[in-house]
This record gives sequence, structure tokens and C-alpha cells, in this order.
Amino acid sequence: MPEIKQKVHRPFTVTAITLLVWLLTAANCTRRESISLDVDFSTRPQWQYEAGIRISGTIESRDSLQVYSGSAGCVLTGSQRDEHADQLNITASKIKIKADFLDSTEVEHLTRQLQNARLYFALRAGTIATPDSTELPVLMIGEWDFYRSFSKVVPTLPGGKVRIGSKWDREKPIPLKTRHGDAVGHLYQTYVLDTIFTKDKIEFAVINWDFVYKIEPTQTDSLDLIRRLPLSGKGSGRATINVTGNYLLDAQVLFEVVPQVDSPVKAGWKELVQIRLKDY
Repeated sequence: MPEIKQKVHRPFTVTAITLLVWLLTAANCTRRESISLDVDFSTRPQWQYEAGIRISGTIESRDSLQVYSGSAGCVLTGSQRDEHADQLNITASKIKIKADFLDSTEVEHLTRQLQNARLYFALRAGTIATPDSTELPVLMIGEWDFYRSFSKVVPTLPGGKVRIGSKWDREKPIPLKTRHGDAVGHLYQTYVLDTIFTKDKIEFAVINWDFVYKIEPTQTDSLDLIRRLPLSGKGSGRATINVTGNYLLDAQVLFEVVPQVDSPVKAGWKELVQIRLKDY
């Protein structure tokens, strides 16, 4: 009779391998389960971000239609603000402005204003402000202020640890001065931690957000503003945080205003704002 070979069971070996795989998986999941999103500008003597804004839109009245577009770009250079590791003093250089609704004199004036402005980022709070607490300089491109447009791309980081799917909100008032009267812009943002990934042993996190922007007139005689300016818009943003190095790698937002149907002047436009760490 042929020899019958019996199967040899190695329950301990199989169990040990299974346990090892489970432990490695659990450890990886635990590492990724919750993270802290923070920034620390003290780790470099100087930071440089490339920044750009592209806008396009239409203004339609009873007997005319105006189509316009423009762009502005610069390099933002900065260093840590005093003892605040999460804040970055910045200045603008290599400024390029192109807009079919600005003449050469207006472009030169806007360029000089950008060159002379001194601002800082506060990324934990998601704000852009002046070091001496004065009002932001009004750098108008048409009806929209350059810096207030740019402030939409600065994300607000959560206060504690978060995991994929975690959400946090922010509401921020933004004072506005227009040729049609003063107003307050209300920015409502809802953030979510979308992705965590590793590249070259460096951990990154991607956050997404949706936002709504509404304008509230502050003057009693604001009929002209209500008639001529769109009072609301919405958009979305995306940012990449280097979790290992504690800094913002890049961010962008797309903002859109849809013309009001019942307005005598129907204005609508799109804004794309982007920043990215230079020479990354």
C-alpha cells in the first residue's frame, strides 16, 4: 500500500503570523487614526510662497454687457513673527498684474501698494492681518480687494487632534469698503480632514472645505450697494499640510458668484486663488 502522508498542523506558527499582521495593521491604523495639524515657522530662517489670483466675470445691465478678466501673482517672503511660531511676517515681490479693466497707471499704483504692504499669516486662526493691528490696505481690483480675496485661501487649522472625516467650522467677519458704501462680509467655512498619506517617509494631510460668503450692508442708505453688488457667493478649498514638518505646502480656493436674477445690474464672477511653497 502507498504510504499515506498526514498533514502536519502548525497552529502556533499560523497564529503567530496572523497576530503579527494584525498588530502591524492595528499600529498603522492607530498612527493614522488621529493626528495634530499645526504649523511651526521657527524651523526655517525664511519661507517663500508663490501666490496667484485669477478672476473673470461679467457685468450686465439693461443695455450693456461687460466681460472682464485679470490675474495677479507674486512671491511672498517671510519669517517667524516675534515669538509666535504659527505666524509668518510677509512681504510681496516679483509682482505681476494683468487685467483688462485696469489701465497702466492703476497697475503701477496697485503694484507699489503690494510692494509696500507688511502683513502676516496666522495659520492656526486662518487669518491674514497687519503687524500693527491697523486695517488691511485696500488694494482694489475692480470691486474686489486683493488681500481680502487672498485671505480665503488661508485655511483654519483645528484646535486638537483629528482623524480622517473630522470636521470643524469657522465664521469670520470681514469689513468691506466699496464705491457703493460700507459693508461687512461674513465668511462661513466648513472643513474636513480628507486624506492622510506618506511620501518619502514624510506624512501629509489634505484638508478640504466649503464656504459661503455673504455681504451685509452697514449703512442705512445702502440701496445702491444692494442693487449693484452681488450679496453672496460660495466656493471650495483644498490644502496640503506637511504633518512631519509642521508647515503648509499648498492651498487653493475656487470662489463663484452667480448673478442675481432680480437685480438691475447682474454681476457674476469666478476667483481662483492659489499658494504653494516655493522650491519644495
